[in-house]
Amino acid sequence: MPVLFRHLGVAVAAVAVAGVLSACGSNATGCEGDAADEFERLDELPVLEDLPDGVSAVERGGGCDPDDPDIPVASRTFTSAAAAAELLPHFVKVAKDAGWEIEQLEPLDDRGGGPPLTAGPTAPAGGVSLLCSSRSLGDFTALLSLDRVGHEEYVWQASTAPGFARGSC
Repeated sequence: MPVLFRHLGVAVAAVAVAGVLSACGSNATGCEGDAADEFERLDELPVLEDLPDGVSAVERGGGCDPDDPDIPVASRTFTSAAAAAELLPHFVKVAKDAGWEIEQLEPLDDRGGGPPLTAGPTAPAGGVSLLCSSRSLGDFTALLSLDRVGHEEYVWQASTAPGFARGSC
């Protein structure tokens, strides 16, 4: 099950990048009930705004998967020419400073580029989770992750659901 949660973020990020928020109306996120409130809370987390210097094309996104409207995800998609090894220390520090517990840190290759991108049913756009952390947010455990979804494209995101627990990364 940890592999599912590790790649769930990549799958949901793919939905976000595809434009979940492009819909109009009072529930443009695709979230229902409490998940809509949770999305708003996640989207306002200061940790999501703390990106390293030199990143570009920052896109605010997220919402809920149409097949799973109870799992909100707030994300920031960005590009960076820096190697994953140069970006990762920033995100580890930001997460720890904000009270998140680091649960998974993907080993990087000798060049610092990270593991190869993979494709599969849980990561339709291809991608790999470089960092996953958790923390309690109210009644839920939230996950905060950094995923590499392209050669120079990354997604920094927070998600929560009633079924998430510490160790879900």
